[in-house]
Amino acid sequence: MPSPEFPVFLERSLDVLREQVPEAYRELDASLAGQRLRVAVDGAARVLRFAGGEHALAPDGAADAELRTRGETILALVDGELGLLDAITRDALFLRGPVEAVVRLDAALHAYLAGAVRAPGFPPLLHAYRSGVLAAQEPC
Repeated sequence: MPSPEFPVFLERSLDVLREQVPEAYRELDASLAGQRLRVAVDGAARVLRFAGGEHALAPDGAADAELRTRGETILALVDGELGLLDAITRDALFLRGPVEAVVRLDAALHAYLAGAVRAPGFPPLLHAYRSGVLAAQEPC
Protein backbone atom coordinates (compact mmCIF):
# COMPACT_ATOMS: atom_id res chain seq x y z
CA MET A 1 0.00 0.00 0.00
CA PRO A 2 1.42 3.44 -0.91
CA SER A 3 2.53 5.64 1.95
CA PRO A 4 0.22 8.65 2.37
CA GLU A 5 2.99 10.65 4.04
CA PHE A 6 5.20 11.51 1.11
CA PRO A 7 2.72 13.57 -0.97
CA VAL A 8 2.04 15.77 2.07
CA PHE A 9 5.78 16.03 2.79
CA LEU A 10 6.54 16.97 -0.83
CA GLU A 11 3.91 19.70 -0.93
CA ARG A 12 4.97 21.14 2.42
CA SER A 13 8.68 20.96 1.59
CA LEU A 14 8.15 22.89 -1.64
CA ASP A 15 6.16 25.51 0.28
CA VAL A 16 8.98 25.79 2.84
CA LEU A 17 11.55 26.27 0.07
CA ARG A 18 9.41 28.91 -1.66
CA GLU A 19 9.00 30.86 1.60
CA GLN A 20 12.37 30.36 3.31
CA VAL A 21 14.93 29.74 0.56
CA PRO A 22 13.44 31.45 -2.50
CA GLU A 23 16.67 31.18 -4.50
CA ALA A 24 16.53 27.37 -4.24
CA TYR A 25 12.86 27.44 -5.23
CA ARG A 26 13.69 29.61 -8.25
CA GLU A 27 16.42 27.13 -9.23
CA LEU A 28 13.86 24.32 -9.03
CA ASP A 29 11.51 26.33 -11.18
CA ALA A 30 14.25 27.06 -13.74
CA SER A 31 15.34 23.41 -13.83
CA LEU A 32 11.87 21.93 -14.19
CA ALA A 33 9.92 24.68 -15.97
CA GLY A 34 7.58 23.18 -18.53
CA GLN A 35 8.51 19.62 -17.59
CA ARG A 36 6.19 17.18 -15.83
CA LEU A 37 7.99 15.00 -13.31
CA ARG A 38 6.46 11.89 -11.77
CA VAL A 39 7.81 11.53 -8.23
CA ALA A 40 7.08 8.17 -6.60
CA VAL A 41 8.17 7.39 -3.06
CA ASP A 42 7.13 4.17 -1.32
CA GLY A 43 4.49 3.69 -4.00
CA ALA A 44 2.84 7.09 -3.54
CA ALA A 45 3.19 9.10 -6.74
CA ARG A 46 2.52 12.68 -7.75
CA VAL A 47 3.20 14.58 -10.96
CA LEU A 48 5.09 17.80 -10.26
CA ARG A 49 5.11 20.72 -12.64
CA PHE A 50 6.52 24.23 -12.38
CA ALA A 51 4.99 27.04 -14.41
CA GLY A 52 5.11 30.78 -13.91
CA GLY A 53 7.23 30.51 -10.80
CA GLU A 54 4.77 28.22 -9.00
CA HIS A 55 4.54 24.48 -8.54
CA ALA A 56 1.54 22.22 -8.92
CA LEU A 57 1.12 18.61 -7.87
CA ALA A 58 -1.37 16.26 -9.48
CA PRO A 59 -2.22 12.73 -8.37
CA ASP A 60 -1.80 11.39 -11.89
CA GLY A 61 -1.05 12.33 -15.45
CA ALA A 62 1.53 12.14 -18.20
CA ALA A 63 5.14 12.80 -17.25
CA ASP A 64 8.31 13.70 -19.13
CA ALA A 65 10.57 12.07 -16.53
CA GLU A 66 10.28 9.89 -13.46
CA LEU A 67 12.01 9.72 -10.10
CA ARG A 68 11.31 6.64 -7.99
CA THR A 69 12.71 5.88 -4.55
CA ARG A 70 11.89 5.08 -0.92
CA GLY A 71 11.33 7.40 2.01
CA GLU A 72 14.47 6.17 3.74
CA THR A 73 16.53 7.27 0.72
CA ILE A 74 14.96 10.74 0.77
CA LEU A 75 15.86 11.05 4.45
CA ALA A 76 19.42 9.78 3.87
CA LEU A 77 19.88 12.35 1.10
CA VAL A 78 18.54 15.23 3.19
CA ASP A 79 20.57 14.11 6.21
CA GLY A 80 23.72 14.07 4.09
CA GLU A 81 24.27 10.35 4.74
CA LEU A 82 23.98 9.55 1.03
CA GLY A 83 24.97 11.51 -2.06
CA LEU A 84 22.90 11.70 -5.22
CA LEU A 85 25.42 9.79 -7.32
CA ASP A 86 25.71 7.06 -4.69
CA ALA A 87 21.93 6.79 -4.46
CA ILE A 88 21.69 6.36 -8.23
CA THR A 89 24.57 3.88 -8.56
CA ARG A 90 23.21 1.81 -5.65
CA ASP A 91 19.78 1.72 -7.31
CA ALA A 92 18.29 3.50 -4.31
CA LEU A 93 17.16 6.33 -6.59
CA PHE A 94 15.77 5.52 -10.03
CA LEU A 95 15.61 8.20 -12.72
CA ARG A 96 14.03 7.66 -16.12
CA GLY A 97 13.43 9.92 -19.07
CA PRO A 98 15.14 11.50 -22.06
CA VAL A 99 18.70 12.64 -21.38
CA GLU A 100 17.77 16.34 -21.29
CA ALA A 101 14.96 15.68 -18.82
CA VAL A 102 17.22 13.63 -16.54
CA VAL A 103 19.92 16.34 -16.64
CA ARG A 104 17.30 18.92 -15.66
CA LEU A 105 16.05 16.60 -12.93
CA ASP A 106 19.58 16.24 -11.56
CA ALA A 107 19.91 20.04 -11.36
CA ALA A 108 16.53 20.24 -9.63
CA LEU A 109 17.52 17.60 -7.06
CA HIS A 110 20.69 19.51 -6.23
CA ALA A 111 18.69 22.75 -5.81
CA TYR A 112 16.10 21.00 -3.63
CA LEU A 113 18.71 19.44 -1.33
CA ALA A 114 20.74 22.67 -1.11
CA GLY A 115 17.59 24.54 -0.11
CA ALA A 116 16.53 21.86 2.35
CA VAL A 117 19.71 22.12 4.38
CA ARG A 118 19.36 25.92 4.58
CA ALA A 119 15.62 26.18 5.36
CA PRO A 120 14.85 26.58 9.07
CA GLY A 121 11.44 24.96 8.50
CA PHE A 122 12.91 21.72 7.20
CA PRO A 123 13.98 20.11 10.53
CA PRO A 124 10.45 20.19 12.03
CA LEU A 125 8.99 19.01 8.72
CA LEU A 126 11.48 16.14 8.57
CA HIS A 127 10.68 15.24 12.18
CA ALA A 128 6.97 15.08 11.35
CA TYR A 129 7.70 12.94 8.27
CA ARG A 130 9.94 10.56 10.22
CA SER A 131 7.40 10.17 13.01
CA GLY A 132 4.45 9.57 10.67
CA VAL A 133 2.55 12.64 11.86
CA LEU A 134 1.98 13.76 8.28
CA ALA A 135 0.09 10.55 7.47
CA ALA A 136 -2.94 11.82 9.39
CA GLN A 137 -3.08 14.99 7.32
CA GLU A 138 -4.72 15.31 3.93
CA PRO A 139 -2.39 14.67 0.95
CA CYS A 140 -2.36 17.17 -1.90
